[in-house]
Amino acid sequence: MEPLDLRLVWALLAVAEEQSITRAAARLYVSQQTLSAQIQRLERVLGVELLSRSPRGVTLTAAGRELVAYGSGLSTELDELVVRLRAVAAAEEGTMLPA
Repeated sequence: MEPLDLRLVWALLAVAEEQSITRAAARLYVSQQTLSAQIQRLERVLGVELLSRSPRGVTLTAAGRELVAYGSGLSTELDELVVRLRAVAAAEEGTMLPA
């Protein structure tokens, strides 16, 4: 099984927030085709459909909504982890590193 790449999760979060692959691609500075391929790769890795696609756009499936709910919290936790690691390193070295 292919390991889960967190960048793919962030890509889905951007699509969910923008409610559009086109707008999310612009926000992430990638092409629409690249972002679509990333979401499809995430779906293959997880073995579930995350987006329902139609000519009118995309909507999250139940699995997609679950991943977005969990992924948003994960994003916050990772940000907090980075802050904690920098604080530990600064305390150990007696200096602050730039953010």
